[in-house]
Amino acid sequence: MEALDIRPDTATILPYRGCIVSAFWAGSDNIMLFLRIIAFVFGVLAVAMGALWVCQGTGVLMWPAESFMLADRTWAIRGAVLAAVGFILLWLLWRGNGRR
Repeated sequence: MEALDIRPDTATILPYRGCIVSAFWAGSDNIMLFLRIIAFVFGVLAVAMGALWVCQGTGVLMWPAESFMLADRTWAIRGAVLAAVGFILLWLLWRGNGRR
């Protein structure tokens, strides 16, 4: 099947696994870059949210005042697990940085 040229300067529409995507997403390098960015964002957010839960669960951070998570050890453990998952995700991204 021949590719359809929508705008010669910017994009070409290509059939890709049953759907139509722009030429930007046709290369595996671009898809991997997108996935690495998404994984990095999720890793950073997991570490930040896990640290918040640990601080709330241990009573270090008593904010917001009406939160049900304050001084509850269960949330400190869950926060530590979430932060560890985030660190592992970031470590895997950093470790695989030179691979192709």
